[in-house]
Amino acid sequence: MKRSAAIVVTLLSTTAVGASAAEAGALPPKTSFTVVTSFVTQPSQIIEADGPWADCTGVADLSNYANQVAPRTVRFSGEKQVLCASGDVVIHYDADLTFENRKGRTFGTWVVVSSTNPNIQGGSGTVQGDPTGCADCIVDTFTGRVY
Repeated sequence: MKRSAAIVVTLLSTTAVGASAAEAGALPPKTSFTVVTSFVTQPSQIIEADGPWADCTGVADLSNYANQVAPRTVRFSGEKQVLCASGDVVIHYDADLTFENRKGRTFGTWVVVSSTNPNIQGGSGTVQGDPTGCADCIVDTFTGRVY
């Protein structure tokens, strides 16, 4: 009897989980925007964007913190306001700038903190930065899924 009850509970749990996953639907497609993050002027210009980010034109730093975490690595954290015609989006980011051969590369993550943009209410992803070919700036590409 105990074994039958356990099987029924397992089946009901599996069915409930399956229904929830089906109701949730597929993940939103990956989207991205690329910004020339200026160390001199604000806001920084978005040079490429797709999907819900397509009407976004700039990014302003709201906060920025740096911490040396290793001899060749600096961790940056902060909030950025993405300026969009449909409404602004605030994202939090954490990224490590690692120096190798005098060239720094940035890798990190980001998450939506708040939004007045009806097309972007939440989401997260990765950020990669490349300082080559850019004086007093870094080209950051934010990629991820938003909903």
